[in-house]
Parts: sequence; C-alpha cells; structure tokens
Amino acid sequence: MSEPKPSQAVIEDGCIVIRVPISSLPERVSLMCDDISVDPFLVTNAETFAKDVVESLNGQIGTMGGPTPIDILLEEAFQEAAEYGSEGVDDTVKRCEACDEIVTRANAHFCSEDDTYLCKPCAKSISSEAN
Repeated sequence: MSEPKPSQAVIEDGCIVIRVPISSLPERVSLMCDDISVDPFLVTNAETFAKDVVESLNGQIGTMGGPTPIDILLEEAFQEAAEYGSEGVDDTVKRCEACDEIVTRANAHFCSEDDTYLCKPCAKSISSEAN
C-alpha cells in the first residue's frame, strides 16, 4: 500500500486551513485500523465519508455541546507552538492568585513572601483590606 497523500495546514486569506485530500481517506483509515485497536472498517465511498468526517470535526456528530474535535486539535496545536518557543506569544504571563485573571509582569503585583502574583485591582483591594 502506498503512503497516503500528506495533510497540511496553511494560512490562506487570514485563516488557518487544514487540507486532507479526500482521495487519501481510504488509505488513512486502513492504516489507522492496522495501528490502533479500533473496530476496523473500510471506506467504500470517500466523498460520502468525507462529508461525515467534516460534520464530526465541526461537532455536529456526537459532541453533545462540548468542545469539537477541531477545538481539541487547535488547543493541542496552540500549546505545542507555545511550548516550542513561538515568537508570537508572551509566555511570561501569570494568573492572579485571587481572581484567576491573566496578568503580565507589567500589570501584576508580585508578592515575594509567597511567590504569588496578583492583578493590580486585587492587590489594591487586599492592601486596602489590610489597612
């Protein structure tokens, strides 16, 4: 069996676009069934199967209002890009210990006594309560 045509993600017109050739679906499913312990199946109509896969990716099948498979895929890709040093993110941000707001070092108050960060409104509120 030949290798499936490659999937790819590209940026087009200000959008992230993921391309998976429909013609590669039967081979991909066959490889998946060989490598993973799932109930095996064969793709007999790639066009019809592709429409169902798109519905699944968009959360129209089986998600019950939770995150869609695309949401999960994107969250994993976001984390990986940030963890591997994307120059498009600031990874020095922290969470305010009082309200869970995301704060940057520039707008946070660092409490050296317990190594915590507070957003300025929470730091001000706690400071005024202490006085």
